[in-house]
Amino acid sequence: MAITYKRLTSGYNYEKTSNAVTGKEVYIRHDDAAGAVPFASLPVINSTPFTDPDGNTASNCLCQKIIGRFIDSDPNTIQYEFQFTTDGTAGGGGGQPGSDVNTDPATRRYVMGGESVTVDSPDEAGWWWSLAPQNPIRQPISKVIVTGSFTIPKGPLTPAEDATFWTTVIGLIGKINNAAFDGRFRQGSVLFEGIDGGTVYNDGVLSYQYNMNFSFRIINDLDAAGNPIAADDWNYLWREDNAGWDRPSDSPGGFNYLYQSGDFSTL
Repeated sequence: MAITYKRLTSGYNYEKTSNAVTGKEVYIRHDDAAGAVPFASLPVINSTPFTDPDGNTASNCLCQKIIGRFIDSDPNTIQYEFQFTTDGTAGGGGGQPGSDVNTDPATRRYVMGGESVTVDSPDEAGWWWSLAPQNPIRQPISKVIVTGSFTIPKGPLTPAEDATFWTTVIGLIGKINNAAFDGRFRQGSVLFEGIDGGTVYNDGVLSYQYNMNFSFRIINDLDAAGNPIAADDWNYLWREDNAGWDRPSDSPGGFNYLYQSGDFSTL
């Protein structure tokens, strides 16, 4: 006689939260009963057989924990409890683990200030005194630009989402934003510096939580041609030979500037 197990409806549980779907199924030995399955067909760790008998769905739901116990010390009535959590988007009205549940602007932390940039030194003649005698300035002078940093939390992420996120992060570190970002920063004014964080366990379920770290640089000034700088701030340096801001490129008239741009919306 084949040894089989049947799922107990009374032991079933399915819960949806804002960012996850969790569930529990209980199987008890029930030889040759209608609907019973062999032991080899029971869930295993990282398997995805979880279905909702109430008609809901939970796609990509991973078995994270298995508990086996004997009932009344009878080896013929062993019971297995399987606990699940989603790895991906849950259907049936469930949440989306890994979505930016904590990325409301209220959770940001901003630091903003001014940075002094030397624009003339005693051995240069880029600036002149306004009153007579209108001699070249032979002392250090500087301008102040707006600089600062901020962080954006990311997570919780499932292992599969973390793998994708990790690849995206590596491709964007050291790049500047190719479009307006975070609702307040213009194109080219934000530099992505990387992440800090790691693993988080909630009731034994593995997820990942990070802070994404950014620096910003805003030049409220004219470029060397006399035009207001409206974008690409990270690519501007002070040009001593004509006393103005300009973008260095890798060739005369070229467009390969100091910093490459990237799509920060993929973060």
